[in-house]
Amino acid sequence: MRNWQIVQNILDSLHSLYLKFRHAAPALFFFVLFMLIFQSPKVFGGSVVAGVPTSVKVVFDGQEKSFIATQNTVEGALVQGGIALKTNDITEPPLKTNLTGQRIEIKVTRALPVLISDNNQEYLAYSAYTNEFDILKQLKIEIYPEDKVSSELILDPADENAIGQKVIIMRAPIYKIFVDGTEKSVRSWSQNVTEVIKKSGVILGPQDQISPSVNTTLNPGQDIVITRINEFDLSIDEKIPFETVSRGDSSVPFGQKKVTQEGINGVIKKTYHVVYKNGQEVSRWLIGSELITPKQNKIIALGIITGRANFGNYSGMVTSFYKGMTGRYLLVTNLANGRQVRVKIIGSGPFNGPIMDLGIEPFKAIGGNISSGFIPKVSVQLVD
Repeated sequence: MRNWQIVQNILDSLHSLYLKFRHAAPALFFFVLFMLIFQSPKVFGGSVVAGVPTSVKVVFDGQEKSFIATQNTVEGALVQGGIALKTNDITEPPLKTNLTGQRIEIKVTRALPVLISDNNQEYLAYSAYTNEFDILKQLKIEIYPEDKVSSELILDPADENAIGQKVIIMRAPIYKIFVDGTEKSVRSWSQNVTEVIKKSGVILGPQDQISPSVNTTLNPGQDIVITRINEFDLSIDEKIPFETVSRGDSSVPFGQKKVTQEGINGVIKKTYHVVYKNGQEVSRWLIGSELITPKQNKIIALGIITGRANFGNYSGMVTSFYKGMTGRYLLVTNLANGRQVRVKIIGSGPFNGPIMDLGIEPFKAIGGNISSGFIPKVSVQLVD
C-alpha cells in the first residue's frame, strides 16, 4: 500500500505539471514509465515477488526453518530461504505451487540412492520416492505392461556396492514376427508360437506356413516368419486366334484373290488352380476348359488354272510357265495326290497344250514319273 501511495502522489504532481507544461507531454510519459518500473515488484532468485508476504515453514534434513517469503511460488520461497534442492529431490506441495499469503508448510524429501537392476544390468541412481513405479517414473525409465517390476532393501551394502533400495526390472522377451512385408515386435513371457502370434494381433489363414512350427518351444527373442499361402481357382476367357486359309478357286481370275469368309476369333474359358505366396504367384496349372465360341477361319480364294505339267530338264525348284511372268513364284498342286511344291518361274513355255515344264526336283516332289514325262493334271496359283 505504501508503494502505491507513493506512485499516486507522483501521478498527482505530474498532473499539475502537465497542466502547466502540456507541450512537454512526451517527456512526462517517459518519466512516469521510469518511475513505475522502478517501483514495480523486484525479482528474487528468478521468481517475481508476489507482493503478498507469506509465512513459510520448511521441514528438511531433520530440521525446520520458518521465515516470511515474498516470492510467488514454493520454488521461489526455497531459493529465498537458502534451501538448496538436489537432483530428484521432491517437495510437498510441488515447486510450482503459488503462494497466496496464507501460512504454508513445505516438506522437502531428499533423493536417496537406489540401485536399478534392469534385466541384470545394474546402475546407481537417486530418487526421493519409495514406490518402485514412482521411482522408475521419476528416473524416466520406460516400463512396458509385460515387464515385471519388484523392489527390495539392500541388506548387505558391501555386497551390492550400494545402500538403500533396489528396484528389479525383468524385461519380457521381445519376439519379432515377419509377416505381410512388415515386422511386428511382441513382448511376451510365453514361449508358445501360437500365443505369441495371437498377442501380435496377426490373423492366420488356414494355409499359412509358420516358421518355426506351432509345436516349437521358442527361445527368448527368436524370430517368427509367417508365409501367407493363398490358393484359389481362376477362370479366364482366352482368345482362340483365327487362321487364314488360302484355297484355289477356278472362278477367280488367275493372279487375283478374293475373301470368301471373314475370320472371327473364338473364345475358350480356361480354369487354373493358382498358388500365391506372400502376395506373389508361384504356380498355376490348368484344371479345366470350356469352349465358349468356336473360331471361324478367314478364307481367301485364289485364282487358279489347271492343266498338264510336263517334265523339263531344269535343275532346281524352277519351272517355265506358258504365261511367262518370269521371276514370280507358283504353287503347284498335283490334283491326283494333293502334293504341292513352290517353284520359281525362269521362262515362258510351252505353248502347245501343257501349261508348264517342271524342273527335275519339283516334278519328282509332287509324284511325277520321269518315264512318262508329264503329270496329267495340276492346279497352279501365284504365290509370294
